[in-house]
Amino acid sequence: MKDRGFKVIAIAALLLAVVGLTVAYASYTETLRVSGTVTAKGSTESWDVHFTAPSEPTLGGIATVGTAPSTTATVISGFNVNFFAPGDSVEYNFNVVNAGMLDAKLTAVSLGSLSCAPGNGSKNATTEEANALCADLTFKLTYADGTQIKNGDVITHTSNNTKALKLVVSWKADSQVTLSGDAVVTVGESVLTYTQA
Repeated sequence: MKDRGFKVIAIAALLLAVVGLTVAYASYTETLRVSGTVTAKGSTESWDVHFTAPSEPTLGGIATVGTAPSTTATVISGFNVNFFAPGDSVEYNFNVVNAGMLDAKLTAVSLGSLSCAPGNGSKNATTEEANALCADLTFKLTYADGTQIKNGDVITHTSNNTKALKLVVSWKADSQVTLSGDAVVTVGESVLTYTQA
């Protein structure tokens, strides 16, 4: 009988120990929860890379403005400048601005080129004259300080969020080209593609 009493006490003690461990374990557990929402905003609120309107042109020689450029946030086009003699030039200055909330990286650069053809008025240059003129013209689209625009350039969305650019078309001052009439010089489209950095 002693053996039986000892077994009962041992079982009771074991049950008490298990219950005690359970209570002790329960007193050291905690359930933590995390929840919330994310609102995805339209890209117009986070992405805004655009041109500013070009400044008034700086003209060299006796060049004159025929038509001012038309400007949207992403396109500058339609300018027309009249050149009359070697040494004439035009320079437009404008900015690319990052007004969004993300850094912008230049991932593709395609710079335009000049092409020349006889005019389409009543008195036109010959094709040979137009080609000779094109050989004596230069076109540059660079940063305002003259450095090259290249892939990988970044415009941050914070304090340095503007890149100043300049477009220059010039007729060499020492050119010997003479024109019997008008020649049309087309400034080919330059494309700058920015993506999220």
